Amino acid sequence: MNLTTTVAPLADPISLAEAKNHLGVDTTDLDTKITALIASETQRVEAWLRRALITRTNVLRLDRFPRIIMPPDSSPLRAVTSIAYNDTNGDAQTWASSYYTVDRYSEPARIHPAFGQVYPATREDYN
Repeated sequence: MNLTTTVAPLADPISLAEAKNHLGVDTTDLDTKITALIASETQRVEAWLRRALITRTNVLRLDRFPRIIMPPDSSPLRAVTSIAYNDTNGDAQTWASSYYTVDRYSEPARIHPAFGQVYPATREDYN
């Protein structure tokens, strides 16, 4: 399983102004250091919580179907844009969203075939 962030969060959980206000800093001398601390502490807290604090876009690569269970690091799952796979001939395909359901309320989120559907036949390639 390989989870890669393709679009990083557009903002930090707290702004530079909020951090400076909390720290009682009213000059710009420490802006670079405070900004770096916000970024590093965000990463540390996300790793500790095993949750994303800010929305980002991830790509999950699996070796094969079935049982698509999202990694805890991707919680909470907001949406699934698409599911692509290689068919038995090795050709790239997209699994129609009407063929699967996303259980984003479970932790971690899960993806299953919709009622009456099955996982598509795939070539077992890595990632």
